[in-house]
Parts: sequence; C-alpha cells; structure tokens
Amino acid sequence: MNEINFINSICACMHVYLSAVTIVSAVIMFALFVSELNYYLTKDIQQELFVDTSRGQKLKINVDITFMKVGCTCELFSCIEP
Repeated sequence: MNEINFINSICACMHVYLSAVTIVSAVIMFALFVSELNYYLTKDIQQELFVDTSRGQKLKINVDITFMKVGCTCELFSCIEP
C-alpha cells in the first residue's frame, strides 16, 4: 500500500512538471510564430544605386513597345541623340 501511494505521488509530480513544460513550450512557439509573422509582414527597403563605369560613356537602350488597336495617325515618336 505504501508503494502504491509513492508511485501515485511520483505520477502526480510528473504530471505537473510535464504540464508546465507543455505550457512553456506553447508560449515559446506562439512568441516565435508572432515574431516570424511580424518579420514577414515588415517591408525592408534598401535604396542602393550602382553605376557600372566599365561600359564606357554611351549606354545602348532597346525599346520594344506594342500598341494594340491604335491607329497610325495617333502614334508619334521623337528620338533625340546628342
């Protein structure tokens, strides 16, 4: 009888300990989830401009434009080269 009470008290202590571990783990997981969600929803803007000076003074630009259902009388392009 004494051994049964001892085993029951150990089981009760383990139950409380495991419940506490479960609750602490759930709180940590929730905090990590909220942290990652906040990081995902935050916009990280980095304004950088790199100039490639190894290409020389002139830069070739190709433009490919398609106008759907526009008459030839409405189109006018000007190209200015220095």
